[in-house]
Amino acid sequence: MILGTVSLLDCLVFVLFLTPQLVLQAGLFPTAETVLRALPFLLVTLPTDLARTRTRPRSWFQDVVLRCVRWAFVNMPPRVGRVFFTRRVVVPFLRFRLLRHGHWRGFHADVRELMQGDGLDRFTGVWIRKDPNKDPDIVVYYIHGKHPPPTHTHRNAASC
Repeated sequence: MILGTVSLLDCLVFVLFLTPQLVLQAGLFPTAETVLRALPFLLVTLPTDLARTRTRPRSWFQDVVLRCVRWAFVNMPPRVGRVFFTRRVVVPFLRFRLLRHGHWRGFHADVRELMQGDGLDRFTGVWIRKDPNKDPDIVVYYIHGKHPPPTHTHRNAASC
């Protein structure tokens, strides 16, 4: 693996890049509400679950990170959660990780946030390409968020 495992330093730097973007993109009140909703999990549920079910071969750090990510995917509102994967968070974090792991020449790639498709088939993602004239090397898709309302009606099952 080119960048190795995620460390506590990586998590702290990610939060440093994430925090201002949460306030700017999701808003102060939705961000604060999400943090307040996470406190019981972080202060009570997480330590209790770790003490009760800690038998896996992962490290303590990996176990905590995985449990926090699971909680976030289930409980975090899409308006807040989608900020984690935006270009303004992902790209600086990727550059930090490359630099920290000895890739000193820098990160020279075309990074674009693009929307593809129409209507219900529309999706957004971050395309990362070494050469902007070629297909993407990496695509980070947004897997949750608001979908546009349906433009077609469904037939009633009784009328089929």
